[in-house]
Amino acid sequence: MRALLSLMLIPLLATSCAGVQVKRVTSRDQSGIRYWRPAPYLALVETKTDKTVTCDVKSFYLPDKTEEYAITISAGMGAVKATPTLTDGWNLTSLSTDVDSKTNENITAIKGLLKEAAGIVGPKHLAPPASPPAKCEGIFKVEYDQSGNFKGFKKIPLAIN
Repeated sequence: MRALLSLMLIPLLATSCAGVQVKRVTSRDQSGIRYWRPAPYLALVETKTDKTVTCDVKSFYLPDKTEEYAITISAGMGAVKATPTLTDGWNLTSLSTDVDSKTNENITAIKGLLKEAAGIVGPKHLAPPASPPAKCEGIFKVEYDQSGNFKGFKKIPLAIN
């Protein structure tokens, strides 16, 4: 009887361990702290001085609304301290965690977190388009193929009201 009771408690204890998970959002009611992966963009800006006209390329990031993730923190039978840093309210730039559950779930949570965090880091410096457009104006999204290789630039139409 004691052995049966012990076997019944194992799943309960295993599911109530402390941990941090980062998962892609798959439903509207999924819980957790939401953020989006950044999508790189380029802006072509014409700068005029008394003697010259230059075309500057400036890079910036906006949220990729197709890449939404949620951070879920569960204390369970242990203690969890998680500190996410969301720049501009949507971009996860760091996640500091301290999980004390003394189980293998601690290792599993950190592995999953590192895998997700590795995909967050994007390019820091982007090369300008190979052939500049006729006019120095516009916003371009940097595009990648399914393998993650650079594919090209897509001009973003701007609606002016």
